[in-house]
Amino acid sequence: MGVKGLIKEYGLPFTIWYSTLYFGGMATCYLVLESGLVGEEGVLEWVRMTPIADYVDLSKMNPKFGNAAGAVVINEILEVIRLPVAILTIPRIKAAWDKRRAVGQKKPNS
Repeated sequence: MGVKGLIKEYGLPFTIWYSTLYFGGMATCYLVLESGLVGEEGVLEWVRMTPIADYVDLSKMNPKFGNAAGAVVINEILEVIRLPVAILTIPRIKAAWDKRRAVGQKKPNS
């Protein structure tokens, strides 16, 4: 089952959960790069080994843009972890979603 099948089966809860994992991962990657926890030279060396270096002059790259681009690339690499986590956890997320909605839709006794 692909992502489209998961969206069809689990609907809005899957979309929200997967988006949270995706954008949360990207924000985390960006913050790690921006904070300097990962050395800039280490990231640049990694980028130099990719085809990106053939198209972009890394010496002229704005560090903020470089961190944002690095976060996007790293976040895409993390997809091999993120999608299985989303698939394994969505049944519980959906159950909690349904339970919360059921509680919210109960009519008070008159």
